[in-house]
Amino acid sequence: MSWTFAGGGKSVARLIGVIVGGSIGLATAALGHAVAWFQHKSSRAFDLRQMVYVEAAASMAKGLEFFSSVTRLDIGEAELAALIYPTSIAMYKIHVVARLQQSRRCQMRT
Repeated sequence: MSWTFAGGGKSVARLIGVIVGGSIGLATAALGHAVAWFQHKSSRAFDLRQMVYVEAAASMAKGLEFFSSVTRLDIGEAELAALIYPTSIAMYKIHVVARLQQSRRCQMRT
């Protein structure tokens, strides 16, 4: 199969080269953007999980202080509640993040 224009066969070959090269460049750029978007999305999810779990670990350590304070009679209920409140918030955040992860996994399976 031979394509020729009035200008000769070289211009057709150059035109085909430009089209093929441009298509490869476009596909490579689109793939690069898709990978960058996926990495950004994964990085944001990881940062959220890390922040919540680190905060929860610190709150759980404070929870140990609550358990050691329960037996003391000189500490009022308001002080005990103030000790356990951050732990309950941290547990709720862990629950929310775990639910988000579970729903994402379910969406990926379907």
